[in-house]
Parts: sequence; structure tokens; C-alpha cells
Amino acid sequence: MARIWLLLTAFVLCCHADSFDDLRLKRLNMITGGSGLDYALPQIRSRLTSIESNARNNWNSLQKTPNRVTLWTDTASTTVSAQITTAWSRLNTMALAWATPGQSLYNDAALLADIRGGMAWMEQYRYSARSKEYDNWWDWEIGVPLQLGDLLVLVFNELTPDEIARYTAAIDHFDSDPRIHRRQSSVEVHRRCAARHCRQGFGEVAIGQ
Repeated sequence: MARIWLLLTAFVLCCHADSFDDLRLKRLNMITGGSGLDYALPQIRSRLTSIESNARNNWNSLQKTPNRVTLWTDTASTTVSAQITTAWSRLNTMALAWATPGQSLYNDAALLADIRGGMAWMEQYRYSARSKEYDNWWDWEIGVPLQLGDLLVLVFNELTPDEIARYTAAIDHFDSDPRIHRRQSSVEVHRRCAARHCRQGFGEVAIGQ
């Protein structure tokens, strides 16, 4: 009987993992455009050029010294929460270029290394399960989770289980229950709208949206 229970438990966990994997891959295809893009279309080429250009700008301005005290010179504040969202957004932009075929930053090893380094720095010094909210609740509970969530989707297969656990724990720390009103009555509305936007977008092809 115990053996049957263990087998059933393993089966349930496996199915649960597969459902999240399917969702993650759908989101990945939505963000990057998937494998069916026609690179000859001017609109696609224009979007790919923009993805590469934005990523290069963020990568070039990224502080890369071992003793850095900020990732970008204009996101050094420890009292303005919008700068946390900005930093994660720039890392997300870099990850989008790394994960999107059709431009020269696709699968660039050096870019990936700097993305992972930037993520680790942000988790250690700006946004983690140990952090406390300051300034604007929106950045902690909506802005950053949206950016970090997509970032994790883009580089998921390149992260260790420990890295994934730490980053998802940070999101869970501030968004453990989207039904909870932490600051204002509009919190739940924002969260529900964001979730609805993601669900509706799974059937669309939109690079980097």
C-alpha cells in the first residue's frame, strides 16, 4: 500500500511539473516569437534590430567591475523603488536578446554570463526574500515580478536549481497571495489584469511584448 501511495505521489508531482513546464514554454514562445517567424518580413527584421540594439545599450552601460555598488549608474538609489524595477527590466531586455534567434546576440555566452551575474547581484543587494518594501509598493509587488518572471522564463535552462529557488522565493515573498490587499484596493485589480494579459497572450505571437 505504501508503495502504491509513493507511486501515485510521484505521478502527481510529475504531472504538476509538466503543466508548469508547458506554461513556461508557451510564455517563452510568446516572448521570443517562437520558431515560426518569417525573418524576411520587414516588421520582424525591425523588431529584431530593436531587440539587439536595446540589449547592447544596456549591456554596454552595465557596471562590470567585481566591487560594483550598482548595476547601472542611474539605478544606484536604495530609497527609490522604481530603480529596482528599471534594473530588472534592463536585465530582462538583455535576456530577450540572448534568447531570441535572428540577431547577433542570440546565445551569446558572454552576455549570458553578465545577465546571470547581474541577477545574482540584484538578489543579494536589492530584491530578495530577505528584502523589505520601501517607497512604492507597485515596484515590489507588480513591476519587478513581471520583469523577473519573464527573465526567468528566458534563461530558465541556464540557471541552477538554487538560483531558480532564490529568485522565485523573492517573488513569492512579495506576491505569495494575489488576493491580499497589501497597500491599496487597486493592488488586486493590477494583479488580476496582469494575469489576464498573460493568459490571453499565450495564443498570440508577439516578440518581446
